[in-house]
Amino acid sequence: MRIKKYIVGVATSVCMCLLLFSIDVHGSEALPTAGFYADLESIEPAEPIYILTEEEQLLLKQIGVHEAGEMDVEGIAHVMQVVLNRCEDERFPDTVSEVLFQKHQFTTAKQLARMKTTEAADEALSDVMFGEYTHNEALYFESMKGKVWSRIHTYQFSYGGHDFYK
Repeated sequence: MRIKKYIVGVATSVCMCLLLFSIDVHGSEALPTAGFYADLESIEPAEPIYILTEEEQLLLKQIGVHEAGEMDVEGIAHVMQVVLNRCEDERFPDTVSEVLFQKHQFTTAKQLARMKTTEAADEALSDVMFGEYTHNEALYFESMKGKVWSRIHTYQFSYGGHDFYK
């Protein structure tokens, strides 16, 4: 997989400093208004942090819909992020396809070709590609009914009927 992460943090920090502490012609600091700070929260990176092929995007949307079931955009995104986290972890394969079809892992992956994607999956994929869920460092998830992974992995969080582990 050609996951390409951009170093947006440094660039964003530099831009923020320039915007927040601009100097006027008299040399005094011109601080922005409170409304300006609210607008900063809506700034998204110009480039996605994950560069995915069309096939990888489709597979992520299919596994997100299939595994998350009736969950909302965030639930689907958490499932997608687990797959991408595995692609970046040296203990797992490097591509979305290899991760999904790795033996004894995503047992539902064989059924993906029949999965239709949804608008929620499209939105979740966009959010994930632009780094909105990178705080999710989980490598595993299970339904809250199973509780198998809890014996061998570190619990991270629960969302929409799934527990996530690292």
